[in-house]
This record gives sequence, C-alpha cells and structure tokens, in this order.
Amino acid sequence: MAAKREDRLTGSLEDYLETIYDLVSEHKVARVKDIARIRGVKPGSVSPAMRRLAALGLIRYEQREFIDLTSKGEARARRVVARHQILETFFRDILRMNPRAADKDACAMEHTLSTDAMDRLARLVEVLESDLGARLLDRLEAEIGGARPARGIERKSSGKKTRRVKLSELRPGENGLVKAIRARGKKRQALLELGVLPEATVRMERPAARRKGFVVMLQGFAATLTREQAEAVIVTRQA
Repeated sequence: MAAKREDRLTGSLEDYLETIYDLVSEHKVARVKDIARIRGVKPGSVSPAMRRLAALGLIRYEQREFIDLTSKGEARARRVVARHQILETFFRDILRMNPRAADKDACAMEHTLSTDAMDRLARLVEVLESDLGARLLDRLEAEIGGARPARGIERKSSGKKTRRVKLSELRPGENGLVKAIRARGKKRQALLELGVLPEATVRMERPAARRKGFVVMLQGFAATLTREQAEAVIVTRQA
C-alpha cells in the first residue's frame, strides 16, 4: 500500500533524517548546529525541516536544540541508510569506483531506489562475493584498466577461507560480516530494511527476552531479530 501523502518524505527530508540517524548512532543525540554543519546549511534553515519531521512523528524536537529519533523515525531512517549502503557497496566494491564518487552517487540515487531494485542489488553483491564472482570482477577490472581492487577481492586473494555460519551461531560480543540473506519476499525485505545487507557488520549482543530471538547491533543501533531471521543471515566471524 502506498504511503499516505502527508507521510511521504522529500529527498531533502530523507537526507536530514539520515544525518540525524548517523549523529545519534555515534553521539546518542543530534544537535541542530551539527546537522547544519554536516548538511552545509545555516542553523536557521534546519528548524523548518525539524518541525516537519517532528510533525510526522519521526523525531523528538521539543527543546529545539537536541534531537532524537522516535521508534518510527529510526525505522524510517534505517530504510534510507540501507538503500544508501547497498548502492555505495555496489559502486565501490563491484564497479570499483572511487569511494568519494561512490558515496556521492549513492546519495543521489537512494531516494528513488525501489524495493525490488534494492533486493536485486543485494542479491547481485552476494553472488559476486563468490569465487565465480571474483573471476568476473577480475575481468571487469582488466576491461576498465587501472581500477582499484575491490575489498572482497582483496580478502579472497589472501588465500584464507573463512567458514560461514548462521548469525544465530555467533556468541555474545562476536562480530559477523554478512555474506548472504537466505530469505525471500517480505521476510528478506524486512532484513534488508533493518540494514542487514551483504558486507555489513553485525554484532551479537544477547538473546532477546524469553529467548525468542536475538538482540544485535547494526550501525550503532540495537535491533531485535527473531530466531528465524537470525538463522537466515549467513556471516563470517570477525576478530
């Protein structure tokens, strides 16, 4: 079902929400002056956007200086950030683009990336992390000429093979690098929108209440996964 007109966000408002998400994940709270600095605007121009986001129930902005995300805002921001990350990963690690250019192009495209396109990009990245994918990317590098090695290829060229396990098998405090999401349809999309993406780092925190799932850390935020979700995510353990 399409979002209600009043709930739709412009690209500019999504950018603000993404900036708030990044600040809160790093500093636990966002400030108007920091948002203005990162967005390259004057603090006075930030306030109208904050009032709009607050009216939509996405942020708490009562004090007019410190801003925090509501649970609704966090979920919405996660979706924006996830679209950005899968695009950036594709541009940087698959197409071998300069990291700064990859980030810029991801910013430009994240607002219009459809759910289906996001899913297909994630699947493509998963496939290209395989041995066959490594050979294809080597050929692409030769065709482009002078392209920098992708992070995935650098790992494969070391000759070390890391055993893949289910996310649910990680111990509390362990980090895992996501390699595949073995889910389909809405179940897969829910994981992608949480930020469970190929090449994303996830840390196992603890079993969820009543041991019905797991609490994990993604991008500085805690997220609760059901046992079924955690068993669908395939990772390699990280030091």
